[in-house]
Amino acid sequence: MVDSAKLKAILVEKNLRQEDAAKALGISTQTFNYKINNKNEFLSSEIAKLCELLGVSDEQRVVHIFFAKNVN
Repeated sequence: MVDSAKLKAILVEKNLRQEDAAKALGISTQTFNYKINNKNEFLSSEIAKLCELLGVSDEQRVVHIFFAKNVN
């Protein structure tokens, strides 16, 4: 489960829109929105591309964002 709040915060921090991230992944904005809001899952290749795009390399941070157990 994606921690949507953390992922959205990083997008804002990097001055990127969801549309920008979707384009980088080669998916539609609607599909990205479904994934960021836990209606669909990110593929491992998409997680890797997002981490590269967002400059997230710390393994623990990746786990906290993309493999969260509890999301409020």
